[in-house]
Amino acid sequence: MKFYVAGKWQDRENVKELQGWLIEHGHSITVDWAEHEYSEDTDFLRRWAILDIQGATECDVLIALLERPHDYRGLWVEMGAAIAAGKKIWLVGHAGDSCIFLHHPSIAYHFRSVAVLKIIINPDSYRFIADVPTDES
Repeated sequence: MKFYVAGKWQDRENVKELQGWLIEHGHSITVDWAEHEYSEDTDFLRRWAILDIQGATECDVLIALLERPHDYRGLWVEMGAAIAAGKKIWLVGHAGDSCIFLHHPSIAYHFRSVAVLKIIINPDSYRFIADVPTDES
């Protein structure tokens, strides 16, 4: 599947980690906005605004990371673009629960955490504690 992972700039390390995991499990990322450094250059910002919307509209699923209380801004725009393009949206976390658009029919799943999302995407990656080898095994 093709994913776009939306999140807050301050959480880009978590975005990178999830994107890496998705790639390791055979998926692709439409646009990796977390790769670039911060800039206030107008041309740079214009280019990335265009790329981010393309990523949100060309994915199969937009994953919105809402795990920590932030003033999310770009994420809402990206979600709106994905909704307008008819894409599925998977929410992770509850920081944005007061937003009316979390009730839109495009919201396919609402996960408690990234760990739960990973279990759903790749159940084989989940291991019960009893299955983990110990030093005595």
